[in-house]
Parts: sequence; C-alpha cells; structure tokens
Amino acid sequence: MRDTYKQYGAGKFTLVGINQGDPKDDIALFGKQFGLTYPLLFDKGDSVNTTYGVTAIPTTYFIDSNGIVRSVFVEQLTPKTMRQGLASIGISMP
Repeated sequence: MRDTYKQYGAGKFTLVGINQGDPKDDIALFGKQFGLTYPLLFDKGDSVNTTYGVTAIPTTYFIDSNGIVRSVFVEQLTPKTMRQGLASIGISMP
C-alpha cells in the first residue's frame, strides 16, 4: 500500500491508516519506521470500527468520492486486490 500510495495516490485517492489497539506514540513510531507518508489515526473508543462493522484486522475499505463504500477486503492487500479496490472507485493502475 505504501508504495502504491507514493506512486499513484497524490491527487487520485487518499489513504488513511486507522488503529485502535496500540498507544498513539507507537502508531507514530510505526509510521516513521516504515516511511509511511499517509495519515495514521487513532480510533479512540473503537468508533470507526463499530461504524464500519470491522470484525477482523486488517480490513480495507475503498470509499468513492461520494462517500459510498465500493469494495471491502478483509485480508492483507496484494497488488491484485489493491488494483481491484482502486478500480472499484474509478482509479486504474497498470
């Protein structure tokens, strides 16, 4: 995801990492260690997971510009599933 976001994300899609289980400081450190350039948010009180019905980690939602969930992957993303998810919101990748 990191590399795809660096290459294709600017102006085409927004990627946001959401964590509910780790302390905030650990989340920031994780982002620095892995060179993540997208925002990492802390879901205090598990409200995001509850709202979206997350039952397993990792879960990735592809939400279009109208706020409609177009695809969901309850697995580690692969290049193939990343392309499928982006295609579901109108973004094509080679």
